[in-house]
Amino acid sequence: QSWELRLPFRLRAKQCRFAGKEELLAAVKDRMLSALEESLEESVRASGTDLASTVRAFVDSITASLAANDRAFPELLRPAAELAGRGRQAVASMQRIFEEATEPFLPEVRRQDPRAAVSAVHQMVVGSCVHRASMPRDSAPGYERSWEWYANQLSEMAIVYLTTAESAVSA
Repeated sequence: QSWELRLPFRLRAKQCRFAGKEELLAAVKDRMLSALEESLEESVRASGTDLASTVRAFVDSITASLAANDRAFPELLRPAAELAGRGRQAVASMQRIFEEATEPFLPEVRRQDPRAAVSAVHQMVVGSCVHRASMPRDSAPGYERSWEWYANQLSEMAIVYLTTAESAVSA
């Protein structure tokens, strides 16, 4: 049995044939993650006037991609050995993009180790978005809210964290 792939135009896909379901899933995951990486890179580069706009662009880009593909991402996020490598590659790429975009604004970060704080924000945003994407919209109160609302909340938390000096407890 062969599998056929026809993806929406926004993923710039072409029609392809695959020998099996695993090859099809790997191709879909690769194209979705590539589109996410490209969108993220474009968004943060275009936003770069200050730390807050860069953080918002980062969060908005990730949440918009997940919202646009909210039925596909949960399937693609399930752990599978053959798909895990591409996911790790995408996370590393997103971290590099975010760190490079925030580099000029590190003086705005009021944490003891600004680079570690930016890395922590990346991990928090990606981790919470992946978690939210994997949950059914009706799984718990609050999950029915829009991705746009969620992006605003994450951006605010990240900006406050980065621009607030560490307390004696966290130092």
